[in-house]
Amino acid sequence: MVDWEGAWFVQFDTPCEWLVDGRCSHYALRPEICREYDPAECERYVPVPAEKILFRDEHDLDRYLAEREARIAARKTRRPRVSPGRATPRAQGSRAR
Repeated sequence: MVDWEGAWFVQFDTPCEWLVDGRCSHYALRPEICREYDPAECERYVPVPAEKILFRDEHDLDRYLAEREARIAARKTRRPRVSPGRATPRAQGSRAR
């Protein structure tokens, strides 16, 4: 997953054995990580997805990487070629001032 700031994360969706109908069946004995968890911050309940890009499997990641390579290649072909030691038209115009 890639968040909106561009950070990459690995998310493991592992259901808790103690959840019964969406509720903890061992609430008094729940682990510390569960005690610190605030349901208000749960990704399921926020109106905007937590991730900008979500890879559900290796095929999603492969597809993303292929599309990214195509975008990078397209950008490279659109850039104007400038000979070494030669100023671009914008730079030449700024010298005339």
